[in-house]
Amino acid sequence: MFRTAALVVVWIWKGGTVLGVRRIDYQKCNDCTLCYLICPMDVFGLDLSKVYVKYPEDCMSCFQCALVCKPDAITVDHERVRPIPPEPLARRVV
Repeated sequence: MFRTAALVVVWIWKGGTVLGVRRIDYQKCNDCTLCYLICPMDVFGLDLSKVYVKYPEDCMSCFQCALVCKPDAITVDHERVRPIPPEPLARRVV
C-alpha cells in the first residue's frame, strides 16, 4: 500500500521538480536486472544482459530501482534534484 501511495504522490508533483537521474556503477552491478524489471516507468534499457539508463527524463523518483539493488550499484545524481517549491497557503475563513 505504501509503495502505491508513494508512486502516486511523486507522479502528481512531477511537474514541480527536476527529477534525479539514476547512475549505475558497473563495477558493483551483478547483472541481476531487478532494477529493469521493477521500474514502473521503463527508465532502464537492457543490452546483452547489461542494464543502462535509457529514458532518464521519465524517472519519477520512486527509488524502487535503488531499493532492490543489493550491491548498491544505483545512485541518484543529487546535483540535478531540487526541492519542490511550496505552494502558498490559502486563507481560511473562520
